[in-house]
Order: sequence, then structure tokens, then C-alpha cells
Amino acid sequence: MRLWKVTEEQFKEIQEQEGKAWYNIIVDLGEKDGFKILTITGDWLNEIDLPSSRYIEIIKKGLKETTEWPDEEIKNYLKKFINS
Repeated sequence: MRLWKVTEEQFKEIQEQEGKAWYNIIVDLGEKDGFKILTITGDWLNEIDLPSSRYIEIIKKGLKETTEWPDEEIKNYLKKFINS
């Protein structure tokens, strides 16, 4: 997981840049060190587009950096969500 400290204004700007109509749900993930953790997502019931292979590699790299899982564990984890 990656966390960035941003102001409420900056958070709204990020949502606007990502596409507020697409990323229309703000999720409260609790707190860490006294800071509220929020993320944005969408409500896609019929999602048909899978992430590109380039983006999957970015996800794998992020998981490796933040979890130190071996490659096989990352592969098994991603299989729950995508064919990797």
C-alpha cells in the first residue's frame, strides 16, 4: 500500500483528474498516525476491460516493493483478480 498526505483540495483535484464521473465513490479506509485515509473508486458492475500487461507489471512491482512477497505468491494473489 502507498499513502500520500494530500489536502482535501488536492484529493478533490486528483478525483477530477482521474474522471469524477468514472471514479465517483470515495471510500474511507480508516486512520493511520492520526490521518484519515481515503481512496476513490467506481461502481462498475459490468467491467469488461482488464488492465494492460504494462499496468499488471506495475502492480506486480508495487506488490514486490511493499510486501516483499516472492514472485509466485504475487502471481497467485493476482490470479484472484486477473489472468497474469
